[in-house]
Amino acid sequence: MATALIGALATALVRMLGRSSVQYARRRLPLPAPTPAASSAVRTPSIGWLVVSEGLEVGRMYPITERGLTIGRAPENDIVAPNALISRRHATIRWDGTRCFLEDLGTRNGTVLNGEAVSAAHPLKNGDEIAVTGLALRFQATDETQSLRVDPRLMPRR
Repeated sequence: MATALIGALATALVRMLGRSSVQYARRRLPLPAPTPAASSAVRTPSIGWLVVSEGLEVGRMYPITERGLTIGRAPENDIVAPNALISRRHATIRWDGTRCFLEDLGTRNGTVLNGEAVSAAHPLKNGDEIAVTGLALRFQATDETQSLRVDPRLMPRR
């Protein structure tokens, strides 16, 4: 019984994840070589971060640069959320030169900031909680006067 259940779970994981480490582990094949490190890419200084606090990638940090950041279901977004209830282009964080603003892009299910629905561009402050259907993010500001403080519970485990 337990062996059948484990086999069924492994099969479901492989179907969900495609050619994943689960599949490699079952066949005892070496994992593919890692892709080039992000440190080799040109880095743009970040103005702040969005840290995933609820959803599939808890602890993942997304930098907010001067060009801003987009959230949605479409692959061209900075944060791609594979949830049918999230619009293709759901929300954006934009930088006006002095502060970040959260804006819902006219979606049906809306964007929530600290428990309140966002209807127009709203300025963000350090620690703000952003909710987009099934995804919760925390805004972390960075600048000369504000050091990056990330809740250790949200950091990925190694």
